[in-house]
Amino acid sequence: MTMSENGVSMDISQMVGQEFEKSLAINNSNIDKENRTVELSFSSNEPYARWGDTKEVLVHTEEAIDFSRLNNSAALLSNHNRSKQIGVIQEAWLDSNKCRAKVKFSKRAEAEEIYQDIQDGIIKNISVGYMVLEAEYIDTTDTVYIKKWQPYEISTVSVPADHTVGIGRSAKKKNKNNINHQKGETNMSDNTTPAIAEPTISPADTLKAERARVSEINALANEHNVRELADEHINSDTTADAFRSLLLSSIATRNKATLAQRASASPIIDTARSGGANTIGMTDNEVRSYSWIKALEYLSNPTAKNAERAAFEIEMSETAIRKLGKDATFMVPADVLQRGFDTTNGGSLVGTELQPNSFIKMLENKSIILPLVKKLTGLQGNIDIPMQVAGSSAYWIGEGEDAPDGDYATSKITLSPKTVAVKHDISRKMLLNATPSAEQLIKDDLISAIALEIDRAILYGIGGKQPLGLNSTTGVGTFTFANDLALDAFIMLETLISQNNADVNNMRYLLNPVMRGMAKSTPKTAQGEAMIWEPNNTINGYSTEVSNQIDAVQVIFGDFSQILLGMWDGLSLQVDPYTKAAQGAIRIIAMQDVDVAVKRPEAFAIGTRTV
Repeated sequence: MTMSENGVSMDISQMVGQEFEKSLAINNSNIDKENRTVELSFSSNEPYARWGDTKEVLVHTEEAIDFSRLNNSAALLSNHNRSKQIGVIQEAWLDSNKCRAKVKFSKRAEAEEIYQDIQDGIIKNISVGYMVLEAEYIDTTDTVYIKKWQPYEISTVSVPADHTVGIGRSAKKKNKNNINHQKGETNMSDNTTPAIAEPTISPADTLKAERARVSEINALANEHNVRELADEHINSDTTADAFRSLLLSSIATRNKATLAQRASASPIIDTARSGGANTIGMTDNEVRSYSWIKALEYLSNPTAKNAERAAFEIEMSETAIRKLGKDATFMVPADVLQRGFDTTNGGSLVGTELQPNSFIKMLENKSIILPLVKKLTGLQGNIDIPMQVAGSSAYWIGEGEDAPDGDYATSKITLSPKTVAVKHDISRKMLLNATPSAEQLIKDDLISAIALEIDRAILYGIGGKQPLGLNSTTGVGTFTFANDLALDAFIMLETLISQNNADVNNMRYLLNPVMRGMAKSTPKTAQGEAMIWEPNNTINGYSTEVSNQIDAVQVIFGDFSQILLGMWDGLSLQVDPYTKAAQGAIRIIAMQDVDVAVKRPEAFAIGTRTV
């Protein structure tokens, strides 16, 4: 049987087996803070205008609702995102003309935020995903009654499906335009209770739809090597969308089992191989198969299809977030960052082995300061580093006398994570080119931007949200010299450090290209031909580094191994698909936690030229 809207007949039978969502404002909620549970309503029999003037009503009787999936520890999701489980459904039941449930929230950071927002009254809407099992249309009221249905998940939602009326339902898989349309009169029974609608789809269309269903399931099975699972669901008439959901769940379960098995089999981590205790235990093959492009595709457009394609990357991210206890949307695990990044040679891919601290090495290749400082990697939480601030005193003593207490004293340096966020725009066409060279280009650009900003912070960070850099550190020697550069200015910097007994052989100069040009054109003495800039790229016998990162009026001199750079594992990624949408691009925000401390300020001197 069909229902008619504006002279177009729609086959009700096509709704059967399809998945829908509906939203409802949270009311009469009972929050148990100790057990982290919330009792809430998630559906009602309130009519909803789904297709123009045609309304939909979910029948709320014991015979109509199949609670079996909800009462089997079904997922509590965020915004119907199947990769974002924030809790579990403990119990669901019928309460008069409403369905109610008791849900328990996870302690993970992303779930904690939503749980707190519910307590604060910020999130007020709940939505349920359900499958239609039987539907009936009554033309006298222009209403479709969902006589049998099966809820399978509950979600918190930031925006309800129909915010104008407070209670709404929105189709997830099918809508008015997806239902089979045929011209003609509405075929309705004269009985008070109309019969179930008869299918109006033709045999040819039925065969075409079946072929499409089987073809899509087979394609998914071949991509993920799940032939047996596909055969089972092809024979049981599972829809392609339902199979995709089952496959995504199967992949996530398999990945969790693999990680758990590996953790139990290898309780001792080989830190020389893995690069630190903050890795999650990925194998070499898993690291090689990790795709940045799949992850970015999912983050820019988190559809079920992209979630399925990036199921492995999503699972690795969630594992890293749980292990590190970080508040992040998506994280590239330390295992991936510590692998030698692939390079291209003559157009072919050159693979490299798993190497500790490869992310640091890549940063160093883009940086001037990073290769010079002392790096502490794999940090967790704040770290205190003891430091000697006064040396031991020596005394002359007589026979049998005790040596007096000396003046030996220590202090400490504290490193705490400061987050550097780097924005990088890439075209959507770049994402479509899932090739090794495309992935390498994206990684190179992100790493270069991060390295340059860390460089700047090491020298010029002002503290607070930023690290406290060398220029802002108390105890660093300073000297102001005249506009005309002279060798005496460099000798004065060396003297300031020598007076503090901090001069060592590996000291060097950092200067801007402008200052290098002056050094190349300024003689050491008024009578001599030799320039301050010496032929072997040294000044007064010391090595030099030149970068536009250095202020054009500054010369920095010292032992840069006395600067400590702390790095916390994991690179957090966020994607903004909207800001650059008009240009066909997406914006990536990469975030890395670092901090800087100058261990011995007296080992540095900064000269500033008056202008």
